[in-house]
Amino acid sequence: MEIETIPAIYVKAIVTSLQLRGWDRETLLLKLGVSDEILDAEKARIARSSYLSFTGYLALKLQDESFGLLATPLKPGTFAMLCHSCINCDSLEHFLRRMIKHLALVNNDASFQLNRDAEYATLTLETNADRVYEKDVFVMLALAITHRLMSWAADCAFPLTEVNLCRQRPHYASDYNLLFNTNICFDQPHNQIRFSANNLERKIPRNDHDLRRFLQNAAITLMSKPASSNNLTSNVRNVLKGKATKGFPTLAEVSKTLGYAPTTLKRRLIAEGSTYQSIKNAVRRDSAIYHLAEGEMSIDDIALAAGFADPPSFFRAFKRWTGTSPRAYMR
Repeated sequence: MEIETIPAIYVKAIVTSLQLRGWDRETLLLKLGVSDEILDAEKARIARSSYLSFTGYLALKLQDESFGLLATPLKPGTFAMLCHSCINCDSLEHFLRRMIKHLALVNNDASFQLNRDAEYATLTLETNADRVYEKDVFVMLALAITHRLMSWAADCAFPLTEVNLCRQRPHYASDYNLLFNTNICFDQPHNQIRFSANNLERKIPRNDHDLRRFLQNAAITLMSKPASSNNLTSNVRNVLKGKATKGFPTLAEVSKTLGYAPTTLKRRLIAEGSTYQSIKNAVRRDSAIYHLAEGEMSIDDIALAAGFADPPSFFRAFKRWTGTSPRAYMR
């Protein structure tokens, strides 16, 4: 299940970093197709497709796969060459250590360190002060993409036991939970992901043919996919997708579909930083934002499609979810 909308703060961070380097904000927003009103709303979100289109445009325009978030650009092809340099490694530990060396050769603005003990392996991201713009967003992108790359390389979506972030807890923290499939510890001394050290022994079964197919998509698309097929939040979203109009199934019905007792489902969702109600709200919200962005349905019809009996109820809920009105998105 792909995350269908992205917190607007991610895009705002990129726009802000480019403004600091002389880019015109109005030109960027015109290319993105999002207004100042949406970008500045604290809870606003944008369609995932708009985000990928915008970052793809910037990567080509800037000739920088970091979209201007790093002082030293990551030239186009950097991610592909990193993958090519690691694909023939015999274990995940070998893969990660070669990845770390490769990154150190191409950019000094940020670097990874891998440490292991008898129980855990820890991958820490260090950033060079004043060389990383909008560091919180860059750290999130770098850690999420790295975890997806590791999982793909080992052909096993192994879970993370811990994610530590230096930043304060944001209002959109639930998106971090979905990205990493675990609760996040904020206000920590280091930015890092931790997992069982046994995973470092995993073989790398991928070959050049697999890699060519993998590289057909940009690295940024990795962050919009769940970290694991065991991500229960994503599984529940799949069950609910398309059911808002006629009414969502009950928690008991969803539990039966997924093979859990209702109490077990509730407990596991909480462990992922989620709840059944928040997932229902997210499905309604993402459906509404998608249709508003497409511009092919009236607001009344979108309200009905999102499961609301009348437009006023939809307007109130949408304002609560995004901090702005449906008409702002339609404009």
